[in-house]
Amino acid sequence: MSETDKTSNKWLCVAVIIGAHGVRGDVRLKLFVDNQDALDYFDAFYSDEGETPINFKVLKQIKQGVSARVDGVTNRDKAEAMKGTKIFALRDQLPAAEEDEFYFVDLEGLTVVNGVDEEIGVVKCMHDYGAGGVVEVTLHKPRKGIGQTAMVPFNRDVVPHISLDDKQMVILLDDWLEGEVIVDPQKSAQEAQTA
Repeated sequence: MSETDKTSNKWLCVAVIIGAHGVRGDVRLKLFVDNQDALDYFDAFYSDEGETPINFKVLKQIKQGVSARVDGVTNRDKAEAMKGTKIFALRDQLPAAEEDEFYFVDLEGLTVVNGVDEEIGVVKCMHDYGAGGVVEVTLHKPRKGIGQTAMVPFNRDVVPHISLDDKQMVILLDDWLEGEVIVDPQKSAQEAQTA
């Protein structure tokens, strides 16, 4: 599997190993899916170390994610050596999203247009820090006060329309920057939960 393949929409990064857990070789996983049950959608997982599948069993919920046992990892030193390893799965094994819901991975790379259909940038990536989704946009032209990167709340007030067919996201950036779009943090968090 090439690096390009793993970062395309064909592949979904579902977790990263953030360290060892205990002395028997268990690892700590930070999940990039809603919860550990979401891992059941996938038949196989791959590491960023090559084409060899990575097999693991989730053991329990812990403070920063879950603990897991990786096949062939039998001690803490081996577990610690895996720190930073990303775990990928095939994107097409996820169930179809409901109407007006999106997987963040499907939004990355979309063209960003403003309210009058002028192209202003590209969605670099999506973030969720716990208080609601955030769209990271690489702007075609730097903007006063924010430069060439805009971090925009992912809600219907600021992002009123998304078309995966047209590979386009409408962001009311000027209105948001000028304070004409008031973002309700409670509403943003609720909308992000459906994303």
